[in-house]
Amino acid sequence: MKIRSLITLSLIGWLLTACFPSLQNQAIVSTSPTLTVKPSTAPTDNAQPPTATMPATTITPVRTSTPAHTPNKTPPPCSQANLITDITIPDGTIIQAGEILLKIWQLRNTGSCTWKHTQYQLEFAHGERLSGPTTAQAYFYHPGSLLELSQFGNSDWKNILGEVPPGEVANVPLLLKAPQQPGIYYSYWHLQDTQSNTAATLWAAIIVETEAEAETETPLPQTDWSGEWLHINTWFTAPDAPPGRLVLQQTQNKLSGYFYTKNNQQSGAYPVIDQNGADLVIVEGTISEDQQQAEGFFSLAWGEAMPFRWQMSPNFNQFEGVANPGADDSGFWCGGRGGLAPPTRSPQDDSGRY
Repeated sequence: MKIRSLITLSLIGWLLTACFPSLQNQAIVSTSPTLTVKPSTAPTDNAQPPTATMPATTITPVRTSTPAHTPNKTPPPCSQANLITDITIPDGTIIQAGEILLKIWQLRNTGSCTWKHTQYQLEFAHGERLSGPTTAQAYFYHPGSLLELSQFGNSDWKNILGEVPPGEVANVPLLLKAPQQPGIYYSYWHLQDTQSNTAATLWAAIIVETEAEAETETPLPQTDWSGEWLHINTWFTAPDAPPGRLVLQQTQNKLSGYFYTKNNQQSGAYPVIDQNGADLVIVEGTISEDQQQAEGFFSLAWGEAMPFRWQMSPNFNQFEGVANPGADDSGFWCGGRGGLAPPTRSPQDDSGRY
């Protein structure tokens, strides 16, 4: 019996070796966790069992068909602008009564659309209009342009930017006039596109000198041409069109001024550039010694200058004249102030006697 048992055990061992030869000479690897025992200096009644440290496991993330969530970014509006600085007339500037103001804002296009010439206007919002128009064509100029009242019509005035892409900076001018009465005045304007979307709210805040300061100034003579006139210029508008506002400032014998006109009301030879806003027209001239006559040139800020001649009436509150005298397409130009309307004459009267 013992001999048979030994033979049986030997046969089983030979079969295991024959069926699984890869197990020969291999160490047996234990998958049990390794125990780390914390030794103690003395046994206690609250002795804790040894803590087991599990072997580190590397986790490989499994990709799924659902993409990672990314928040939606709302694009900026088409028409949007940030005010960078006031190039001229910062808030609180002290201004002489009746003085012509060249206000220039510097803006950055922070919207998603390109600003294009003739597609943006400056719309009066509220406050004091300061002899400005209800709606003015917005002109965009390079930030380095030299725009000055004393340099009307120079090359920089004519160099209007046709486009201002998103992210770019441009200067935007507006001509205004300080009131005659002293005080603090605020004038607010909206930069708008042709769909009346407001890109920015702009403003001018000025201080007209106090009465005490004004009394120290030499009062203007009665024959001075300075002031705000209701006027009709048939070079731009029909003779029966409502009068516009002409702002003039006389310094000794020099005359400067401006007005805004809608090109879609024009009847003269100027090309139609914009059908939405009002274009800026600048005026420069000289006054005769007797203060009776004025002559000089007028032009759109970007256009060629043409001559004019005016004759003051005896009441010094009306004038008559001609735009572009001597030309076949000359126009009638008249004005009134102090509550008097501009003189009228027949559209057929093109004698150009002034």
